Amino acid sequence: LGLGPELRYYFDFGMFIKAKASYILNHYETAKYNSINIEPAIGYAIFLNPHVALEPCFFYNLDISNNDYETSSSSSTTHLVGFEIGLSIFL
Repeated sequence: LGLGPELRYYFDFGMFIKAKASYILNHYETAKYNSINIEPAIGYAIFLNPHVALEPCFFYNLDISNNDYETSSSSSTTHLVGFEIGLSIFL
């Protein structure tokens, strides 16, 4: 189960910046996993028509997680840099 907002700002020439944050909660029979994700990104919207755009972007993801197993507990921090292509439909 996860929940979090995403904010975007589009500039006049198609470039955009976005930021999203999420909290993820997983429960298993023998373990519990909680994670906080923070992800800023920068990209460009390529409009195919006035309502549909392809959006390639570069992002950075910071993941802070806590694992609670029956026998032990641990915390970890993960850094990820990547590239993604999205499809947006504007109503």
